[in-house]
Amino acid sequence: MKKNLVFVITIIILLLTNSKISFGKNHKPSKILILGDSHSIETFGITLHKLFQEKNEVRSVAICGASARTFLAKRMYSKCGSRITYTTLDKKWNYKSTLQKKRNNQSIIARILSGKNIGKRKKTLPEFKPNIVIISMGTNNNYFGFSKIKMQNLITATGASKCILIGPPKLPKDSKWKNKYILKNSKKSLKRIYRREKKVNIQMSNIKECTFIDSKKIMIKPPYGNIHYGKHNAKKWAKGVFIKIRKLLHK
Repeated sequence: MKKNLVFVITIIILLLTNSKISFGKNHKPSKILILGDSHSIETFGITLHKLFQEKNEVRSVAICGASARTFLAKRMYSKCGSRITYTTLDKKWNYKSTLQKKRNNQSIIARILSGKNIGKRKKTLPEFKPNIVIISMGTNNNYFGFSKIKMQNLITATGASKCILIGPPKLPKDSKWKNKYILKNSKKSLKRIYRREKKVNIQMSNIKECTFIDSKKIMIKPPYGNIHYGKHNAKKWAKGVFIKIRKLLHK
């Protein structure tokens, strides 16, 4: 309880003072790969990339509706967008693009690492060998279920020696979102995703190769009327996750 209270107070102070959150002076630059879903296309993922790029080489890729199997596929399936961002420490590379949708002989994760045939801006990126992978995908597991094998296969495919899994935030509980969901789906489906929500954190925390970060302890309140937070809360969530990861990397 005391640890959680101290963490919450730290977040509040940072937000109120608008302090710059960064790695310490003795930090050794890492190659960090960030993989995410629609949360990462928006403010949460953009903020997380910016926080890590200050002292590291970062390649982040987000696909709307993604789960682990999305990155293992040879074609990108997404109706609502994607984003790849690559920033080097010396800022010689500051690449931003959407992903190619056409089928390829290589999986999406293989292309992300090779730098070939990945972005719509047809530019071959340098090969990327991350020593840290951060995976922020969980919300879609509430809808489609969680595959431990697919997640482990994705982690192995990255080749990273350190892995961090970021759990999803809480699903909305307000009547506005519930009614909107029921109109598109059904009451039965709504009950099913709430049941799955209770299991997702347990399933993700059981991946032994990774350290698990529980977003529900960082963001106590769920989003309102949408599965995504607004800009203010998305930044708050990203900063909270960054602080947790920074502590883990400096143990």
